[in-house]
Amino acid sequence: MVQTTAHNYAQDKLMPRILMANRNETFDREIMNEFGEMGMLGATLPEKYGCSNVNYVCYGLMAREVERVDSGYRSAMSVQSSLVMHPIHAYGNEAQREKYLPKLATGEWVGCFGLTEPDHGSDPSSMVTNAKAVDGGYLLNGAKMWITNSPIADLAVVWAKLDGEIRGFVVEREFEGFSTPKIEGKLSLRASITGQIVLEDVFVPEENLLPEGRGLGGPFGCLNKARYGIAWGAMGAAEFCMHAARTYTLERKQFNRPLAATQLVQKKLADMQTEITLGLQSALRMGRMLDEGNLPIEVISLMKRNNCGKSLEIARVARDMHGGNGIADEYHVMRHLMNLETVVGEAASGEEAIQLARTLSPDIVLMDIVMPGMGGLEATQRIVRQQQRTAVVALTAHGDAPFPTQMMKAGALGYLTKGVELQELEKALRRVYAGKRYVCNEVAQELASYAFEDNIESPFAILSHREMQITMMVVGCQKVSQISGSLHLSPKTVNSYRYRIFEKLKISSDVELVLLAVKHGMVSATHRGPLPAPRQVALAPGWQTAKVVVRYPEYHARPVGNWGDRRCRVLVVGLAPGLHGAARTGKAFVGDASGEFLFERLYHNGFATHADPQQASLINLRLTNVVKCLPPGNAPVASEINQCAGFLAQELAELLRPQARQPRVVLALGGVAHRAVCRTLGIPAGNFQHNGTVPLGSRHALVSSFHPSRLNVNTGRLTKPMFDQVLQNVRSLVRDDVMASPS
Repeated sequence: MVQTTAHNYAQDKLMPRILMANRNETFDREIMNEFGEMGMLGATLPEKYGCSNVNYVCYGLMAREVERVDSGYRSAMSVQSSLVMHPIHAYGNEAQREKYLPKLATGEWVGCFGLTEPDHGSDPSSMVTNAKAVDGGYLLNGAKMWITNSPIADLAVVWAKLDGEIRGFVVEREFEGFSTPKIEGKLSLRASITGQIVLEDVFVPEENLLPEGRGLGGPFGCLNKARYGIAWGAMGAAEFCMHAARTYTLERKQFNRPLAATQLVQKKLADMQTEITLGLQSALRMGRMLDEGNLPIEVISLMKRNNCGKSLEIARVARDMHGGNGIADEYHVMRHLMNLETVVGEAASGEEAIQLARTLSPDIVLMDIVMPGMGGLEATQRIVRQQQRTAVVALTAHGDAPFPTQMMKAGALGYLTKGVELQELEKALRRVYAGKRYVCNEVAQELASYAFEDNIESPFAILSHREMQITMMVVGCQKVSQISGSLHLSPKTVNSYRYRIFEKLKISSDVELVLLAVKHGMVSATHRGPLPAPRQVALAPGWQTAKVVVRYPEYHARPVGNWGDRRCRVLVVGLAPGLHGAARTGKAFVGDASGEFLFERLYHNGFATHADPQQASLINLRLTNVVKCLPPGNAPVASEINQCAGFLAQELAELLRPQARQPRVVLALGGVAHRAVCRTLGIPAGNFQHNGTVPLGSRHALVSSFHPSRLNVNTGRLTKPMFDQVLQNVRSLVRDDVMASPS
């Protein structure tokens, strides 16, 4: 009866919606109310909270029928039931159960589950979202990523560290500082609404703390309930794909007979039915053991892994059996295939990763480097050796040398750092799936820098006298025409010498030649001569822009009154947001969310005289825009870091001149700016850290911060309190008594 009711509802109400929902990447909020009317939300919980109180076998059958239509709809139901209602029932007190569960059971309220973070997915113990005890409750700060239902949620069960211990909090929509931006552009689970959770000083009352479920046991208990539903749901998707393939091959005729009349097609259908039968029987046994209370907890993970892997293979075969029609969404098989591709096999160690790769035979494995037991490096070597069809892509927090080189030598085809944007992740997976390599921009720059680390005392020793002459003139910023006139050589001959120099030194550009000269002490990075004369363009009162062309066109915005002011003790590097708004509105820091965020915090911390950037002047601080910010479409190529280092030389020489008696600070916004400054000064870049401080001699310092890009601000990677800490650090380092008091 339960299965029949769920089947009829899914086919009558959900199936007619799914095609357009998938095409338009939309989710009908009314579906949650319909789930509630059908008793499908929190179905295993007691009736006194408005739930159905069915057994786990019945809940599994519901999940199977809903995912027969689409995994996105099953995800919405599972999150509400297993990840929101279950923790409130299992870890909450009676007052919390009575307040939240009845409205969640009817679908009047929608909930979401906040565990995964931008930089901490498979390792929730490393979460940075934190709770601080205050009068009457707690202040929560942090961000969560890939959160199903969050854009439409009325409440969220958020996991955060309280005094170093992971605890659960019920965060309601109306709490100030709580926001849930939607994630757009998914290629899988498009009918499921997915977003982020951003927490900025969110006050959560004491009564919203879940009293039980401390440590990782709390969220893991929820995830086990969700995995149970996934193991059943995947079978529903597999059944749909098998029946669709059977119907198609019966109706499709080639050479005057149906495709299903061939033994190869019959064998494929028989294999699919066999795997589905085994998966359903195993899921049924698992459900009965769970109802009896004697199910070993690891069985749920094993069943999820098995059923998802088999379902994915069935969907692939079914799509292939549809021929060219298999990629058309009206046949639905490709949609199920894309959804099943999202089901990730989780591994907590290198040994588990190898076992998963052997069992599932995935196309791509995302591999961290540092894991308990066997690390990612050795696991990558073994997977590449044993599973030749499986590609490995490093996804790790370690973007500094020598990790990228080691992983690529071990056989990884890609290298990404955690926090990578969705568009770049998609691009990387597409390239690797096509058999090509992909390295994110940040890592590519590190590899390029690392490539210069060699044991040659002076590579210039192999150059002839004439080649050394031309090398020094190129390093001195002389153009080919100037070199030609000085040495009485034709421009063609000068270029011939340049290319010969590049070949001998194993470089490819003038910029790399300059960096190599700086590295080996042939020229000072801070005395390369004046910058090319800029072309001035009026932007707004008090601001000007300069367009400097060396090899790549680049724009720079500087306040006229402060540029070159010897009294300024702070130089901020990496301020593209200042110009982005100006390009659209004619007003610096206006019309660009990142720029407005930046200026607001500068004013709040006493670096500006007025809250309106058009009426303000900066206090003891000047700006340079020679380093671009990081979002896709605006990411510098590898050689631009070197170019930026050349641009920065004059400004850093002015700021950190030996005659400066007061402390000076360089504030680098973003990893690119940090590395450009370090490269200009000839110091090791090390690991980029937010609010990290690097001494520059006895008085000066380099302070680094996450870039205030819209991405960082929206995901909570850079919150107002985090950036305020950086600016207060800068104030303390310059020990300034003339700046305005923080507002």
